[in-house]
Amino acid sequence: MNRTTDASDAITRAKAPLQRNFLSWNIVHSSVDQWWAFRDPNRQRKDTAPAKVAALDADTSEGLYKLFAAVES
Repeated sequence: MNRTTDASDAITRAKAPLQRNFLSWNIVHSSVDQWWAFRDPNRQRKDTAPAKVAALDADTSEGLYKLFAAVES
């Protein structure tokens, strides 16, 4: 068993729905087990108003998903 690979696979699986559902954001999982999202202005539709929130952080991928739900609604 390779713990590094197992952890990496779990992070990749946790990132997948975030990346799929929030296309204009870059999702980052840090080495201190923190989740971040940064809005990518190049991915935002040109016909929308500028975003008020450019970055989010949470302790878990689920927490980040909840923050997205609040920001994107």
